[in-house]
Amino acid sequence: MTCVVGIITDDGIYMGADSALSSNVYRTSKQPKIFEKDNMLIGFSGYPRTAQLVQYSLQTPVFRETEQSLFSYMAIDFVDALRACFKTAGHATVINNEEAVESCLLVGYKGRIFRFDSNYQVIECADDYTAIGSGEEVALGALSATVGEPPKQRLEKALLSAEKFSYGVRGPFTFLELNK
Repeated sequence: MTCVVGIITDDGIYMGADSALSSNVYRTSKQPKIFEKDNMLIGFSGYPRTAQLVQYSLQTPVFRETEQSLFSYMAIDFVDALRACFKTAGHATVINNEEAVESCLLVGYKGRIFRFDSNYQVIECADDYTAIGSGEEVALGALSATVGEPPKQRLEKALLSAEKFSYGVRGPFTFLELNK
């Protein structure tokens, strides 16, 4: 249970996340659900092990801007690195002959935000904002309703709305920004 929200502006990328951990009880995580790595902002929903592997073990491939598009880099090179990292750690599973992890990532890089779902599909939304986790729908509504407001204020409103209306979202909230 989680809510991670991201916004793209002319100044850079902004992300915010809650701190809820849940199974049969709610706990508050000391480790943020968003972090910076290799000039990327990364947020996760799902198992904390996914974030631990991405933050501390993933060997981020080099983006060769003159040779490929940023989307193809994310969909091919970055996903291949994720898969290798998870396989090495025994974190990936096979469900119905499809490799997967039970987590979702938001990756902000070079002024764009990409969503990586559990089956490694990559999605880049047309809007300048996105969200993942159990609070996603509520957060998206708040982000849509606050277009034009300052980024951190929008993130906070989205997370507060998700906390109020989603059972798996709890503060305190963490905020990061990655300037262009």
